[in-house]
Amino acid sequence: MTKRFKRNIKNLKMLKKGDAIYYKKSSKPQDIFLEIMFRGMPYEVKKGGKRVSSDFLEILSSNFLKKIFAGTWPDFKVNGETLYPLYNFPYKEIIAFLNMKGIVFKSNFKQEGFLKPIIKKRPGALFSLSKWWYDRNI
Repeated sequence: MTKRFKRNIKNLKMLKKGDAIYYKKSSKPQDIFLEIMFRGMPYEVKKGGKRVSSDFLEILSSNFLKKIFAGTWPDFKVNGETLYPLYNFPYKEIIAFLNMKGIVFKSNFKQEGFLKPIIKKRPGALFSLSKWWYDRNI
């Protein structure tokens, strides 16, 4: 997972060595995961730095599809003002990683109702959507 996280940052050309970043710290699993992933990396955490979002695969896919179904185009971009290094991390993987690190969470994330049938019929659909979003924005 650490390799994928670093690869996301590198491939998306999100950050350069020495950049300042800012992300929300909370007790939510995705925020703790993000904090762990950035430990030891060459970025300074401070207000005013590049904003890093802890939105993960299901949240981004849900927001993306809601916008499309509403007839508008999603306004978030891979290399926009906000960075999304967890765009291809499913919630279950984040929880499993934290549990392996000894940080136990009960799953408290509820998927949008319309995502459940998509995931059930086509388990890789959200990954395909995130890859398409990534390819389109690079």
